[in-house]
Amino acid sequence: MEFEKLIFSQKWKNARALIVRLPDYYGATSQNSYLQPTLKGLAANKTSVFIGDLKTPREYVYLPDAAKMIVEIAEKDDSYGENWNIPGAGLISGNEIIQIARQVTGQKKMVLPLTKTSFRYLACSTLS
Repeated sequence: MEFEKLIFSQKWKNARALIVRLPDYYGATSQNSYLQPTLKGLAANKTSVFIGDLKTPREYVYLPDAAKMIVEIAEKDDSYGENWNIPGAGLISGNEIIQIARQVTGQKKMVLPLTKTSFRYLACSTLS
């Protein structure tokens, strides 16, 4: 909310501002996505990680598709001063993503989920 207030504040009155929100994303150029370590590991037939709970369905968008939608929004004058949410293709769990990737690649290496509990454990172990 604070970010929105800043973007739409008088400080930026000479800028045409809009906010675009994306779900989790993936794609060849999306090196910082949550899904990248999973897909990269499965493609290389290496043990990999999945960030989050494998059972929880989440929404993802292919980054080039999202970029096209952002450009379409930006080309319309009445889009400015607004918030936009770019949808994904629907909900899918980590288990389903891994199953599809394994069918495509034929790879069966282990995928370890990194959940909140995993991160807490890692943080505690590095502090001691």
